[in-house]
This record gives sequence, structure tokens and C-alpha cells, in this order.
Amino acid sequence: MTIRLRDLLATGLVIALTMLYLGYRAGVLLQDARGMSSVALILGGATVVLLLADDEESISWFELGLAVIGVVFGVVALTLTGPAAEILLASFIGSVVMLWGIELTEHIAFPPPNQ
Repeated sequence: MTIRLRDLLATGLVIALTMLYLGYRAGVLLQDARGMSSVALILGGATVVLLLADDEESISWFELGLAVIGVVFGVVALTLTGPAAEILLASFIGSVVMLWGIELTEHIAFPPPNQ
């Protein structure tokens, strides 16, 4: 069981992303969907890069598809307003959290053979 520095940094970004989103939903932080979408794209993009940019392991099609679909949701949420933007923003946040959970579980449960 090994946790890498990348995993810890990605965990910190996911915590920051979820706290900001919960603050946005409560009306305490970031009053509009566009602002939250832009912050979510920055934090979520950094999380995806940290998790998937690894030379030691191959990325599964599911993880890559989840990352691409999540980024598309985030970009479209940035361009829209109203309930559609809210739903896409929630989908983007959910895809980042799901990708983080999959990758963290994979890194902890199935370390590379050279370790």
C-alpha cells in the first residue's frame, strides 16, 4: 500500500473543489455558475493531469473516456446559463470525484510491479 505525492496533491485539489462547490450550492461562495465552472475547470483539470499523467502505468479507456466527458461537461457548463449549466457543472464535479476515486483505489490496491 503506497500513496504517492501525486495522489496526495490530487486529494487536496478534490477536497478544495468539493468544498468550493458545496459553498457555491449553499450561496456562500461564488454567486454565479460561470465563475464556479471556471474555478472547477482549473481545479478539476489540474486533478485530472495529476492523476492521468503517469509514465509508469497505462490509462484504461474508461478512465480516459470519463476524463474527456467530464471536461466536455465543464466547458459546456461554462458557456451555458440556467439549470442546464447547474446540471452540467454537477456532472463535471461528479466525474472528477469519480475519476479521483478510481485512480486512488487503483494506486493503493494495485501498485506497479516495480515497487
